[in-house]
Amino acid sequence: MEKLNKVSFYLSVTCLILLFVLPQNNLITSATGIHKLNIILFFTILTLMLGVIGLSGVQGWRSMLRSFITIVATLFIMTFITVVMFFGKLLS
Repeated sequence: MEKLNKVSFYLSVTCLILLFVLPQNNLITSATGIHKLNIILFFTILTLMLGVIGLSGVQGWRSMLRSFITIVATLFIMTFITVVMFFGKLLS
């Protein structure tokens, strides 16, 4: 479970990077027909689930800190994307 803890942390960092990089690229939306933020939101939800599962493998303060950062970061990203998508649909 320690490995799952690290993987979920790295995935949360990847979600954060994708949040800034992906909206500038229209290739994914045109190829799949799915909005970019929906893809990031789905990926972030999966990362949150892995982070919560990774809590069972906590062995020390570093693992606990990594899990805490993972969960807080993914919740922040999910909240941000949800708010952006909600107000985007209101304005369109």
